[in-house]
Amino acid sequence: MDIIIKVLDFISRHFDMDLLIRTLHLGLNFIDRLDDSSLSPLTDLRHFSLVGCHPSVPLSIDADAFAANVVLEAVNVTKCPGLEEIPPRTFSNLPYLRLLNLEGNGLAFVSPAAADWSAIEHFDLTGNPYR
Repeated sequence: MDIIIKVLDFISRHFDMDLLIRTLHLGLNFIDRLDDSSLSPLTDLRHFSLVGCHPSVPLSIDADAFAANVVLEAVNVTKCPGLEEIPPRTFSNLPYLRLLNLEGNGLAFVSPAAADWSAIEHFDLTGNPYR
């Protein structure tokens, strides 16, 4: 079972609440993949942060990882050295996305088709090993 699914399951079972979470911060975990099921229960999610991944764990973000999160305004995936690529269409279905922070990862490539760049107001790629 995906680590994020475990976290969401824990929240819903132990806090007796619907998953109407608008802000989710995750970090210092052994998360290795964000796929279409990872965040799909969080349809009201506005702000997502994944900060400080374990340096020895590769991280992949599937193109449809945020497909159910169409009201996202801010995505921070930072300090994850195992994240080396952002595939096409990863953020392109997010019409409200204004902040995309990808600082301090291992990114050598971000697809030009990864987002609707005309809507992004803040984009940070500081500290990535672009070639």
